[in-house]
Amino acid sequence: MCRTSSTDENGAMKFQVQITETLQRLVEVDARSARDAELFVRQQYRSGEIVLDSSDHIDTDVSRVEK
Repeated sequence: MCRTSSTDENGAMKFQVQITETLQRLVEVDARSARDAELFVRQQYRSGEIVLDSSDHIDTDVSRVEK
């Protein structure tokens, strides 16, 4: 059963529907090790030097929120 919050005067109920978008980008860097490469990219992402946008969109899921 779906989660509902109320019924209006026409008998319509409210349902919660969740939208999840997934963004992904492959980043290539030069580093001494795989760990260093990952840490460097994480730091760039956290500092806003890497910003994912709509061109990085790979998937959208729309689903009802179940009770």
